Amino acid sequence: MRRILSKGKGKGTTDTTDAKQQMLAGRGRRSQVAIDGLVALLAFGKDSTDGFGLAKGVLGGLLYVIETARLFEANKQEWSTFASFLSGLHDDVASATRRFDSKVPHDLAEDLRKLQQPLLQVAIEMKQMSSRSGMAKLLQTREDPQKIARFRVLIDAATTRFTVVRLVNVERILGHVSDQVHHVGQQVGQVGTQISNVERQIDEIALSMRSIAEHKHSGSSTPSTTGFRVLKPCPPPTHAYTGRKDILDKMHAYFAPVNGKRKVFVLYGLGGAGKTQVGCKFVEMSQFDSETQRFSEVFYLDASTKDTLIADLKALAIAKEAGKRVDDALTWLARHTEDWLLFFNNADDPKLNIKQYFPACSHGNILITTRNRAPLGHSAASIPHCNVGAMSKADAKLLLLQMAGLLEVRDEEKKNASQIVSVRVPLSLRLRAHEYTQALGYLALAIAQAGVFIFKTHCTLARYFSMYRERHHAVLEFFKDSLDGYQYTVYTAWIISFDQLRRQNADAAAVLQMCAFFHHDNVSRAMFRNAVENLLGPGSDHVLMEETESNTKALTAAKTFLAAFADDNSAWDDLKFLRLLADIQSYSLIQYDRNTETFSIHPLVHTWCLTTISDPSIFRLAAAFVIGRSIHWRYSTEDYTYRRLLLPHLNAISQNIAALDPSVGLEIALAYYESGRNEECERLVRFVVDAQARIFGAHALDTLKTLAKLASVYAQQGRWSEAQAIDETVLSVRRRELGDTHPHTLVAMNNLGITYREQHRWREAEELFLEVRDTRERLLGRDHADTLRVQSNLAETYRWQGRDKAAEELELDVIAARTRTLGEEHPDTLTAMGRLAASYMQQGRQEDAEQLQKRVFDIYQRTTGERPQSLDAMPSPGLERSIWLSWSD
Repeated sequence: MRRILSKGKGKGTTDTTDAKQQMLAGRGRRSQVAIDGLVALLAFGKDSTDGFGLAKGVLGGLLYVIETARLFEANKQEWSTFASFLSGLHDDVASATRRFDSKVPHDLAEDLRKLQQPLLQVAIEMKQMSSRSGMAKLLQTREDPQKIARFRVLIDAATTRFTVVRLVNVERILGHVSDQVHHVGQQVGQVGTQISNVERQIDEIALSMRSIAEHKHSGSSTPSTTGFRVLKPCPPPTHAYTGRKDILDKMHAYFAPVNGKRKVFVLYGLGGAGKTQVGCKFVEMSQFDSETQRFSEVFYLDASTKDTLIADLKALAIAKEAGKRVDDALTWLARHTEDWLLFFNNADDPKLNIKQYFPACSHGNILITTRNRAPLGHSAASIPHCNVGAMSKADAKLLLLQMAGLLEVRDEEKKNASQIVSVRVPLSLRLRAHEYTQALGYLALAIAQAGVFIFKTHCTLARYFSMYRERHHAVLEFFKDSLDGYQYTVYTAWIISFDQLRRQNADAAAVLQMCAFFHHDNVSRAMFRNAVENLLGPGSDHVLMEETESNTKALTAAKTFLAAFADDNSAWDDLKFLRLLADIQSYSLIQYDRNTETFSIHPLVHTWCLTTISDPSIFRLAAAFVIGRSIHWRYSTEDYTYRRLLLPHLNAISQNIAALDPSVGLEIALAYYESGRNEECERLVRFVVDAQARIFGAHALDTLKTLAKLASVYAQQGRWSEAQAIDETVLSVRRRELGDTHPHTLVAMNNLGITYREQHRWREAEELFLEVRDTRERLLGRDHADTLRVQSNLAETYRWQGRDKAAEELELDVIAARTRTLGEEHPDTLTAMGRLAASYMQQGRQEDAEQLQKRVFDIYQRTTGERPQSLDAMPSPGLERSIWLSWSD
C-alpha cells in the first residue's frame, strides 16, 4: 500500500518537505504538479490585504471541512487518516501562501469571494450532519438527491468565473485528491465503499470546471457541461475483490512486454458477472502492485454509449494538449510509441463499432469489457478473450462473507480462498454461505448485493435468504447505489441488455421470455424443431379439448412464436433459429453448447425474465403447447433420449395442471411414464380422463383410450386389480365397437393378458397372447414391432411357468429381429436381452447370464451415461403393455 500525505494531529508546524517526499514516492511527478497547482491557486501575496484576506477565508473554509472530518474520529477511527491528509494539505498551502509576494488580481479576488461562501456552506452542512447523527449521515448524503443537487449548485456557483489557466491547475489538484481518497478507501475497508463516491463527485466538479474553462476559452457567454468530460483514472476494484486468478494470469501473460506489437484482449460475459472488476484489478496489479509499472499510461474510457466514449476520447486529447477531437486523441496515441493501455469499459452496444476508435498504429495495448460476445465482429474469433462467468464456489463464499462484514481478509490471503473459509469460518456458516451463493448462481454482483444488504441491515444470512426467497426482486434492488459506484443492480444491468435485444430482434427476445417457463439448463434445439413440425407442419392442426379464451390465445401465441423458426412453407428453418440464438448470445444472456445443441440461461436471468412478460399466464400456457407438442409419438433411441432429457422442463410446466389444456397432457405424461415417474404420470392421465369424460362421456372411445393409459400406469405400480378392472372394460367396449382385429382391440387384449399373467392366470394370459400374435403376424408381419412385443410377452409367460426352452427360443427370435430392425442400443432390444439373461439365471446358467447381463449394462451405460445396479433397475417403458399404440392411438 502506497503511503499518503500524513500530518501529526495537534502539532503547530509540519515538515512539508518530508511529507512531499512521502507523497512523491507513491505518485512521482504528478503529485508535485498537484501541490504546485493548489499553491498557484490560493497562495497570493501578503501585500494585498483584500486578496490575502480572501485567501485566508478560503483556507478557513477548508479548515471547517478538516475539523468536521476530525469530529468523525469519535465515531469511526478510520477517518483519522483522511483528516490528517486534509490537515497536511492545508498546512502546505498556508505555508506557501505566506511566502508568496505578488498581488492578487482583481478578477481573482472576485472569484475567491464567490468560492469562499459556498465552501463555508458545504462545511457547515457537513458539520450539522455530524452533530445530528455523526458519520452515518455523512456517508448517506449521496443517497439524498436533494443534498447532492444542493452541493452541486454550490460548487458550480463557486467555479463559474475561474480562468482557463487556474482551472487546469484545479483539475490537476482534484486528480491528486482523487488518488489520495482512493488509497484512504483501501485502508479503511468498508468505508472505502463510500469514499469512492467522493472520488466520483470530485470528478463531477472537475467536469464542471472543464466545461467553464472551455467556454471561456472559446468566448461563449453561456457555460454548460454538455459534451465535456474529465479524463478519469481507472477506478480501483472493490475492496472485497476476490478470485478470477486464472483470468488475471492469462491477461498478464498476454500483455507481457515481449514485443512492440499491438495487443487486444476482450473480457465478455453476462451483466453483473464482474468484467469491469477483473479489468480494474488487472490495471491495479499491473500499475501499483508490482515494482515497475507495466504500462506507461492507462486511459480509462467509458464505452457504454457512443457519446460517453467520444467525450472521454476528447478529454484525452485535451489532457494531452493534442486538440479537442476524437481524431486528435487517436493521432496522439498513434504517434506515441510508449506502452500505453486503452481500457474500453462496458462496450455493450452491438451497434457500436469499437474498432473505429482504435488508434491507427501497430503498437499499444487495448482491453475491452463487454456483454457482447463478439465486439470486434468477424475478427473476434482470433482475438484473445475470456468469458467472465460464474465465480468458483470458494471465491463466491469468500466474497459474500466479506461484503456482509462477517470475515476480514487481507489481499495477500485471498489467493487461498478455500483454505481461508475452511479454517476461519464455522461449519454452519460455511454451509449457509455455500447454499446461498449457489442460489445466486455464483454471480458476482448478486453476491455482492446480498452482502451489502446483510451488512447494512445487520440481519443474518438465514434471514436474508428467507426474504430473498419470498421477494427476490425487491431484495436484490434494495441497496441499488451501494456497490463502489457501480451504476446498475443485477436486474437493471439485464434490463438494458434485454431492451437493446428487443429493439434489435423482437423474436430473439421472445425466445428468452418463453424459456422463463422451462428449466434454465439444457434447453434443446430439438424442442423448438419438433414443436414447429407438430404445430405448424403439414397435417399438424392442433385441436383444443377445451376452447376457452385463454387456451385459444395461448395456442395462437405458441404458433406465432414458432413461426419465427419456420420458413414460408411452415417447415423448420435452422438458419433462422441459429441467427436468433446468435443475437441473444451477443448480450451474453445465454450459453450455447454446439456439441449438444442445447443452451443454458443463468438461474437469476431465468427468474428475472418472468418480470419482462406482461401476461405470464398466457405465456405459460403457450410454453406448455410448445413443449407438449415437441414430443413425438415415435420410439427411436433418439426419441427416448429426448423425452428423458425433457423431464426438468416438464417439471416446470406441469406444476399447475389445472391451467393446461388436456390436449397436451398425454404427451407430457408419456415422458413421465417412460422414466418411471408414476405419480406425476397418474396425475396427468387422471386430469385428461376427467376432462374427456366431462366433454365426450365416460364410455366414449377417446375416453376409453385414455383410461387404458391409466391402467398402464397402475400396472407399472403393481396395482393389478385396478388395472384389471379398466383393461376388461376397455376390451369389452372395443370388441363391440371396433371388432376383434382392430389395432386398438389387439392392444387391449395384449394389456389384459399382461394383467392376467401378473395375477398368475397363466392359461387366460397365454390364450390372449397367442390370439394377438397370430393376428399381427397375418396383418403386420413377423418382424413388426407390435408382433415382436406380444411374442416377448408370450415368452415371459412361458418362463414364469417354467417352460424355459420355449421361452428361450421365442426370446432369441425377438432379440435377432429387434437387433436387425432397431439396432442393439434400442431400449426394446436391451429389454429383450435382459429378459433372456434373467431366463438363463433361472435355469442355473450363471456364466451365460452374467456375460449377457454385462453386455446389456455396458450398452446401457454407453447410451445413457448411467450404469444400473441390476436388470430390474433398468427402465423398460411400456414394452409389456404395448404402450406405443396405447398412447398414440
